[in-house]
Amino acid sequence: MKRPTTSSPLTPSTSSISTRTPSPPRSSMPCVHFVAFQVIEISMNRFTEMETYATRMLKITSKESQEALQQGLSTVFEKFLSKFVEEDLGPWETYCKEACLKVPAGLVLPEKFDASSNLCEDEDVKLDAELNSLRERKAAAEKETAELRRDIKALEAHVEAKASFMDAFDQLQNLPLIDDLGTAVRDLRKSVEEANALRAQRYQKLLFPANPSASGDSG
Repeated sequence: MKRPTTSSPLTPSTSSISTRTPSPPRSSMPCVHFVAFQVIEISMNRFTEMETYATRMLKITSKESQEALQQGLSTVFEKFLSKFVEEDLGPWETYCKEACLKVPAGLVLPEKFDASSNLCEDEDVKLDAELNSLRERKAAAEKETAELRRDIKALEAHVEAKASFMDAFDQLQNLPLIDDLGTAVRDLRKSVEEANALRAQRYQKLLFPANPSASGDSG
């Protein structure tokens, strides 16, 4: 049976009622058109069942009789479809668009879900977590480096102090022994006593010079 043709865009494009028309994906069309396609599909299935039942009940075996039955059912289906699309579906579609599907003025619709944006947000969260971890590790490394520098400075100061102590110890080892110091002190004291005696003699000669006339009288 030939498929009737109508001017409505809602009419499925199949060549026979007996051929089942799959419904378009709901996401690819408005909900009003989706409902229309569902109604048309159900109607086509019922007419297909009617054709099968009539063929069996009328015991149709010839090709001419089968084509005549299909032609009659096509005419009935065309009238039904025309009435449904033009008289029933048209006003209902207009009502849905005006009363049910119209977005009120001032209403802000939610943003469309974007999987790629969510994926980017997840990647940003991971990157932020990695950056925070790197910052924490960097801060810990800087703190440890500062402690190591303080330890190095303290060790250098200790080494310098030890080196100074060793130099002083070496100088002490090069000093004379106690006996040599005692001998040097005695020699120095003796030299000082001799110098003092010589100085006293000189002072005496200056204060009490010898009288040559006195020595002549006594002769």
